[in-house]
Amino acid sequence: AAIGLFAAFKMWHGFKIGFHIYIAYCLISLLSIYVYISPSNIPNAIVIFNLLFSALFIFMYSRNLHWMKK
Repeated sequence: AAIGLFAAFKMWHGFKIGFHIYIAYCLISLLSIYVYISPSNIPNAIVIFNLLFSALFIFMYSRNLHWMKK
């Protein structure tokens, strides 16, 4: 969560690197579920919902990437 917050903070201040950190954070958070829970115990709906929610925010941030100058 701290990495995601840091990435959002960097994007808020106009740094494009924050966008790339946010993408990495989304992928890591999606895969980290499998570290703690057996894949057979994770419903597909949860994984798909998290993937779509992350993709939505990545899409919205990418549409405003031109505002980030640093």
